[in-house]
Amino acid sequence: TNNSAAAKPGVLDGVRVLDFTAMMSGPYCTRLMADLGAEVIKVEPPEGDHIRLQPPRRQGRSTYFAQLNAGKKSLALDLKKPEAVALVRELVAQCDVLVENYRPGVVQRLKIDYESIRRINPRIVYVSISGFGQSGPWASRPGFDLMAQAMSGVMSVTGYPDGKPVKAGVPVADIGCALFATYGLLAAYIGAQKTGQGQHIDASLFDSAMAFSVWDMSEYWGTGKPPTPLGTSNKMSAPYQAVKA
Repeated sequence: TNNSAAAKPGVLDGVRVLDFTAMMSGPYCTRLMADLGAEVIKVEPPEGDHIRLQPPRRQGRSTYFAQLNAGKKSLALDLKKPEAVALVRELVAQCDVLVENYRPGVVQRLKIDYESIRRINPRIVYVSISGFGQSGPWASRPGFDLMAQAMSGVMSVTGYPDGKPVKAGVPVADIGCALFATYGLLAAYIGAQKTGQGQHIDASLFDSAMAFSVWDMSEYWGTGKPPTPLGTSNKMSAPYQAVKA
C-alpha cells in the first residue's frame, strides 16, 4: 500500500453525513459518500440494522452489510424516545447531509422530517429515498427493486421473445436510485455552499428505473409500439449479441 496515497484526504473530507438508512439503496448512497471521504454516522435502532444478520457471513459478519456500510460510524438510538430525538437534533446542527429511507410519513411522526430539520440547520441537504417518491397516490406504498423493475418497464425488455418475464440480474433500481440520490445531493451541496440554503432531494426506485428506460421509451414515443425483449440482441446494430466463442 502507498502510505502517502492512503493518507490523502478524500474530496468530501470534512463533510458530515447523518445516515438513517437500511436495506440497499440508502446505505449504498451513503457508502459512496464515505468512499469519497465524508464522515458518515449511521443511526441504527438498538437491535441494529437487520442486514447485519443477513447471510452469507464471514468471520461472523454479514458480507452484504460490510459491502453497503464500509467506512461508516455507527450510533444506536431508539427514536421513539424524546432524548434520542434531542440527540439527533444536536447532531443535525453539525451535519451537512441527512439521508433517510423510511416510508413517507414516518419521519414526520419521528419529528425528523425536512421542515423540522431545516429549522435547525438551513444549509442541510436532506435526501429521502423511497419506492415511489414523497408525493402522489403511491407515496405511502413500500417499494422494492423488483417492483420498480416491473412497473417501470425494465422487465418488459429483459429476457427473450415469447419468454416469461425476467428481472435484470442485478438490482438496477436499488443501485440506480443510490447513484441518482448521490448525484442530486452533491449538486445540492455545491449549491448550499453558494447560497447558504440546503434542499430536499426526493429519490425513488421507480423514478430511477424509469430513467434507465430512456432508450426504450424513446422507441415507444417514436414508433407507438411497446418495445419487447430481444435477448442479447440490439435493434440498432448487428451483430450485437452474446455468442459462443
